[in-house]
Amino acid sequence: MTHEDFKTSQFILSEHVNAYDFGEIVLLQNNAYLSEVVINKRKQFIEQHQDKTIFNIENSALADGNSGLELLTKIPGISLDDNGTFSLKGKSGASIMINGKLTYLSADQLANLLRSTSSNDITKIEVMTNPNSKQDAAGTSGIINIVLKKGLKQGLNGAVSGNMGAGRGLHLGGSLDLNYRTEKINIFGNYNQYFKI
Repeated sequence: MTHEDFKTSQFILSEHVNAYDFGEIVLLQNNAYLSEVVINKRKQFIEQHQDKTIFNIENSALADGNSGLELLTKIPGISLDDNGTFSLKGKSGASIMINGKLTYLSADQLANLLRSTSSNDITKIEVMTNPNSKQDAAGTSGIINIVLKKGLKQGLNGAVSGNMGAGRGLHLGGSLDLNYRTEKINIFGNYNQYFKI
């Protein structure tokens, strides 16, 4: 409940008069109502649980402009070596899950899948260094679970990139990433080409 503003008449306090009696003050109820109240809720970027650490990617600074592979390497404690193997807190052999299911892909296949996945399609990343009994602790250093948004766009999508360099001749390169998704399957592929002129 709110009340209307109340203003007294002017009065003066001095050394001889240090008190002033306002008499009875009656506050009148203000009948104006707010047209709308908007409450915004934002999840913390990092949530610490007993068995895992959750990184909420959606609506964060990492949600735009990254592939899934780039996004994973920006998560604290996760690193990727030259062989495509993920390490968790310096220990190699971390298992990658997508929506709670192990991928069972080779390092190259997993890297291609993550390259074709946009960071906009990822809700959160769960890092489990000490998986509980419900998880399959196949990885020696823990599990990284990538949770995708529900209702991802289906159909064919892809990305094309190119690069050029110089040094003892001209070097040209390019890559093509394609991904085809339906409700039950996700097929992806990657092609790279390198030229030296």
